[in-house]
Order: sequence, then structure tokens, then C-alpha cells
Amino acid sequence: APIRVAILNFCFPKCDHIFTVSESIAKAYERKYCKKISVLRNIPTYRDFKVKKIDPERINIVHHGIGYKTRGIKDMIDIANSLDERFHLDLYLVATDRYIDEINLYLGNSKKVSIRQAVSYEKIIGMLNNYDIGLFFVKPITFNLLNCLPNKLFEFIQARLAVAIGPSPEMAKIVKRYNCGFISNSFDKESMINLLNNLDSNKIINAKIKSDLAANQLCFENESKNLIKILNKND
Repeated sequence: APIRVAILNFCFPKCDHIFTVSESIAKAYERKYCKKISVLRNIPTYRDFKVKKIDPERINIVHHGIGYKTRGIKDMIDIANSLDERFHLDLYLVATDRYIDEINLYLGNSKKVSIRQAVSYEKIIGMLNNYDIGLFFVKPITFNLLNCLPNKLFEFIQARLAVAIGPSPEMAKIVKRYNCGFISNSFDKESMINLLNNLDSNKIINAKIKSDLAANQLCFENESKNLIKILNKND
């Protein structure tokens, strides 16, 4: 933390304009540094994918991203292992061999969770399109995790998935606004287990349809308009 603070104190006064990825983080920077901060969310370009049908007997959940102890990977494994027989979770993790070994050991002989080979950035959304629900359940153990608005949320939406998250405020704003998924009542694992177990295929397909509608707005083609305005202003 002291190193990061030193970098910010040195760099912020020299910046013509500063962007961060969520409103909550922007407001925190503004309070501390008394400098205007803009929000540029980590949103992918538009992809012309279709909503895929659901097999009510096999509901496929996916999580992708960095494999690290603070990212809730083991919690999501615990959640998947407690779901009914309809559900299966695939993990696509970018992680060290040591962490992958740790997760494989944690999985044991689980038939509810599989680790898949991570794909290149360009292939992520196409890969996600084969699933039904995108899951990201991370406890707010740091300020950044509490206020995160990660690229994976928008990739789930571009892939036309239903989204399942904990009550992380920045992500919850998006899910509530577009009605494209489901939010557990708390960061307790049992809350997410109950939420998912009570879903049926109609609820999931309706959320996927809402993601299809949201994908037209939540794309970099729209998000970049504010960036272009600011760049032109500072040119």
C-alpha cells in the first residue's frame, strides 16, 4: 500500500485526465485527491451472439478469470458442490501451476466442478456463449473487491448469459438495471446456494434474453464515446 500511495501522489498531479472502472472507486479517489475522475468501464466490443437454449436437466455454470485466493474460487466450488444435480460449474482460471494444483486438491473427486484450459482473450466470449449462467461470487474483503465492476460481468452479458452474483453494489446496479441475472441476499454461501437451487429454466432463459438486450448498450462502441469526447477536448 505505501508504494501504491507514493505512485498515486507522484502521478496524479501530472495527469491531464484520470479514468477508473466504477463510480464508487472514482468517488473515493476524488475525496482523497480532490481531482475529477471519470468512469470508463471495462466493457468489451459488441458481439453478435444468439441466446442459446437451456437443457433443464443440465444447467451449465461458468466462471473465468484470475485464479487467486481473494477471488472467491474455493467459495464458488463450495457453492457448486452444494447445488442440486442439474448444475455443473466449469472454471477457466489464469493462475500459477501451484494455485491450480491447490484447487485440484481442493476439488478432490468432485463431479460438480471441472477446471478447463484457459482460452485466449479473443475467444473468451465465444467460449462463454456455450454456458447458461456466469457466476462471480466474491466476498468484499478489500475496498476494491467490494466496489469491483469487472470485465467478466460485461463478458457474461455479451455472451448472452444469465448472471449470478453476490450483493456487490457496483455489479448489482447493472444486474438490477437490465434485469439480466440474479443477486444473492448476502455474501453467505448458503444464500447463493438457495438462490441457484430455486431457479428454473424459464427464469434463466428470461435473464439470458435480458442480457441479449443489454449487450446492445453495454459495449465498448458506446462506452468509448465519453472517452473520445475527453480526448478531443484535451487535444
